[in-house]
Amino acid sequence: MRFQSSNYPATMVNNSMNCSSLFVSDNNNLWLAFINGAFGEALIDDNVTATAQTIDFESNYDVRTYVSVTGMMRFQFLNQFQITQPWIAFDAVVLPFSPSLSSDCPFSGQTITLDNETIIPIASDYGIFANPRNNYDTTTNGMGFNVSIVDPKVMYLMGSELNIMYTNVSNELNEFFAIISAVPISAHRVEGCTYKPMSNGRTIISNIDYINGYNEFSTCAYNISIQSGYEAIFEVMEFWVEAGVDKLTVSKDMQVYEIKNAEYFKIKPDLDGSMFKFVADGNIRQAGFSAAFTPIKCECAPSAFVIPCNGSTTLTPLSNGISEYCDNQDCNYTISLDSSCAMDYYTINPSADLRNTSWLAIYVNGSVFQNFTEYGSPEHIPFPRNTNLTIVFHSGKSVSPFVFGTPRWSIGTTAIATPTTTKIMLNSTSQPTFAIWLDDMPADQAITVCSPDNDLELFIANGFSLGEFNLYDSDGLTNFIST
Repeated sequence: MRFQSSNYPATMVNNSMNCSSLFVSDNNNLWLAFINGAFGEALIDDNVTATAQTIDFESNYDVRTYVSVTGMMRFQFLNQFQITQPWIAFDAVVLPFSPSLSSDCPFSGQTITLDNETIIPIASDYGIFANPRNNYDTTTNGMGFNVSIVDPKVMYLMGSELNIMYTNVSNELNEFFAIISAVPISAHRVEGCTYKPMSNGRTIISNIDYINGYNEFSTCAYNISIQSGYEAIFEVMEFWVEAGVDKLTVSKDMQVYEIKNAEYFKIKPDLDGSMFKFVADGNIRQAGFSAAFTPIKCECAPSAFVIPCNGSTTLTPLSNGISEYCDNQDCNYTISLDSSCAMDYYTINPSADLRNTSWLAIYVNGSVFQNFTEYGSPEHIPFPRNTNLTIVFHSGKSVSPFVFGTPRWSIGTTAIATPTTTKIMLNSTSQPTFAIWLDDMPADQAITVCSPDNDLELFIANGFSLGEFNLYDSDGLTNFIST
C-alpha cells in the first residue's frame, strides 16, 4: 500500500505535525520503504524493539527501508516542533510478505500493471537475509542486457512489458535499491520557474512550491553570461527534486555538469554562453529548487585594511566582502588598527578552504607566521597594535571550468582592550612551580610566567581543551606558539 504524508507533496510545516500510523498484518512480516520526501527524526517501532531512528531523511541522499517480523509496525514523528526546513513531506510503500519469502526480493514473482500513479520500490532483499548480487538482467520486449550498478542512475526503457531478474553471481554482499515507474515517452513541457534579478547582479531562479510541488513535465532555462574579468558563483539554496531523474544541469556544447545537491559552485569564463536548465519527467514531484547566479569581479580588495575601533570587520580576497576568489590572482594586504582607537591590541581570525596550488601567507614583522595551502580552521589570535601584519595571497588555476564547492578565505578582525596581566616569577628555591585552574580565568586575562634560572615546562591535565587559549613565548602577546 502507498503511505504518504497528507496531500503529498504539500508540506506539513505550519500544519498539524502529529503523525503516527500503525500497520498490522496477521501472519505476515512488514516491509516499509521510503521513496521520496524529507523529514527530521522519526521512530519505527515493531511492538517489540524500537529500531534505529531516521534522522534528517532526504530521499535525494538516503535510502531508508525497515522490516518488522512481528506483523506490526508503528511510524511516528519525533521532535518536529523544532524544525528549521520549510518542506516536510514523505512518500512510502508498506508491503506485507510471508515469512517463507524472507530470502526473496520485495515484489518478487508479482505481475504489476503500471500507470502514472504507480511507483514500485525494489531491493536486493527485505533486510532479514543477505542476498549477495552484483548485477541484474532487465528484459523488455524480449531483448535482454546486463547492467552493473555503481552510482545512482536513471534508465528509460521502451516497450510495453518489463521483466526484471536478479541473479546471485558472487558471494560478496552487493545491495541495491531502485524505483520503477511509468513515464510518458514525450510530453508537452511547461515553463515552471521564476526569475528575480537583484541590484548587485545576482539572479534568483526558483520553482519552489511547498504546497503543490513543481508542475509535472515542467522545465526552465537560464542563459549564463560571464563578462571578461569576472567569474560567477552558482549557489543552490534548496534542492528537493527527484535526484538523478528531474535534473538540474549546466551545459555548453558537449560539456554537461549535473547538480545533485544544495551546494556552491564556481563557474569560470570558459562557460560564458552556457545554459542552466531544469527538466522534470512528470511522475514523482517534490517541493522544487531555488538557486542564485552571482557574477564576481576578479579584482583584489583594497590593499590597506584598517580595523575599526568598534565591532568586527572581515578581510576578504575580493571587494564587497566576497570571500570567494578567482583563478590566477595575486593580492597583498596590510592590516592595521585605526590610529584613533584607544585599544592597543586587535585579534585576527583566519579561515581558509583553498584549491589548486593556491596559498595564503600571514607575515608578522616580516617573518612567515602562518601559511595555508588547503584548509585552515578559525582561531582567534591577538596582536599588539604596532605589529607589522601583511597578508600575501596567490590563487592557482582550476582544473575544470565548473568547480564543485567554492574555494575561499577570510580573516575576521576585532579591536580589543589591553589584557589584564598577572605576572608570576619562578625560581628554583622559593617558588619552583605555579598552578592555575584554567576554568577560572576570565576572558581577556593574561598570565605571564617567567624564570631567570631555568627553562619552563607547561603541563596540562588530561581531558582539558585549550581551544580558547593562546600560548606565547614572550613577556607579552608576541612570539605566538599555538592555540
